[in-house]
Order: sequence, then C-alpha cells, then structure tokens
Amino acid sequence: MHIKRKTKLLIFGIIVIIVGIIVGIIPFFKQAEKEKKENTKIEDYISETSYIDNTNKVDIENKEESYLLVLEIEKVGLRKGVYSLESTQNTIEKNVAIMKESSLPDEEKGNVVLEAHNGTANISYFNQLHLLEIGDKASIYFEGTKYTYLIENIYDVEKDGSVEVSRDLNKSTLTLITCKKNTEDRQLVIILYLSSKEKY
Repeated sequence: MHIKRKTKLLIFGIIVIIVGIIVGIIPFFKQAEKEKKENTKIEDYISETSYIDNTNKVDIENKEESYLLVLEIEKVGLRKGVYSLESTQNTIEKNVAIMKESSLPDEEKGNVVLEAHNGTANISYFNQLHLLEIGDKASIYFEGTKYTYLIENIYDVEKDGSVEVSRDLNKSTLTLITCKKNTEDRQLVIILYLSSKEKY
C-alpha cells in the first residue's frame, strides 16, 4: 500500500511538472509565431513599397491593416512596422505609434515622432532604447526610400502628458519617445537627424 501511494504521488508529480512546462512554453511559441508573422508583413511592406520610378508612389489599399512605414534600429535588434494615424493599430498599447503631431519622412525639415512602451511586457518595443548612444543610427523604410538618421541628442523630461521636443528646425528629424528606464515620472527623448536616404 505504501509503495502504491508513493507511485501515485510520483506519477501525479510528473504530470504536474509536464503540465507546468507546457503552460510555461505556450507563450514563447505564441510570441515566436507573432514575430514570424510580423517579419513576413515587414518584408511584404518593403517589397510592395519598393521604388518603381521617380514619378510613381505605391498606394496601399488597406491602410487599416497595412504599415505606413517600418522603423529599424539594428543596434537593439528592433524592426517594427508602424501603422497610419487613422488605424486602430496605431496605439502604444499595441505597437510603436506615430504621434498625431508627426510629419512623414519625406517632409523636408519635418519631424517623425514615434513612441512606444518601455518595460518587460510583449508590447514594450522601446525597452532597449536606453542602450543607444550619440552617433548610433536608426532607419525608416517609407514608400520606396530608406531614411537613415543619426542620434544627435538624448535627454529626459518630466512625464506630465506632454513632451517638449528640443531640435534643430532646419533639419529633418526622427524623435523617439518612451518612459525612462527604472523611473515612473520621467520620459526618455532621443533626437536623430537625417544622415542619408536611398531607394530600396
């Protein structure tokens, strides 16, 4: 009887461990599948918007589901599609979001303003921005042109619902905004200026 009871407990313990492992790895598989789908979508965007000639611009039919542009920061392994302002996907609760005050990359002396969460959640796409330094680069793929920007300034401001962007108004700019790491009341602001652009 004692041996049978031990065997039953052992079997029960093994079952609990197996169930625990399965429950633990399911989110990893789901995240991997999500990343795979997004990478495919990014490649589709780049392919569909690739440069045709000097006069044609690609018209994306379904703006709700299609990317407006793709942000790439190689140093921190970030490559993320950004939806248009009109899309319900354009929110930091789901993606890297483009702010309503933002310009588009092809606007001369404009300012592309992107924001995302910092932290450990699956939606914390800017969780590695604190690793960036002056001189590092970020790129935007937009309508057949790859815009490359270099970091000129990094600073933080109080988190009070608005962000003062300090930049050279005579330069085409990319501004990245997120919460400052290990703080609850500060926001990190990264200012990058256009360095080059090339057709893709």
